Amino acid sequence: MIKLKDMLNESQDKAAIISLKGDYPGSKEYQAVGDGSAVKSQQTKKTWDDGAPMTNKFGPKKTGQVPRGKFWVLDTKKFWYYELKGVWHGIDKREYGTPPGFEY
Repeated sequence: MIKLKDMLNESQDKAAIISLKGDYPGSKEYQAVGDGSAVKSQQTKKTWDDGAPMTNKFGPKKTGQVPRGKFWVLDTKKFWYYELKGVWHGIDKREYGTPPGFEY
């Protein structure tokens, strides 16, 4: 059974991804399925009013996690962006080549 809270969170996550997409012409948003694995990512909790991350506030790389199950991801020229538990992650494509721990 789908919970209303889950539907609202998914809607807010997608809206933030769409807003971030405006900063990256040619990028695409996808609903991905993750396995919860560990990844090296830049992270930030700082967001704009619409929920999109402040990309200039991403910190140095550290170990993060890919969400388990369905989530929204933005595929840009250099990074994959997604949000997990209030933290935005940016994964450098040069380090992985293919999406690490998720597919879309």
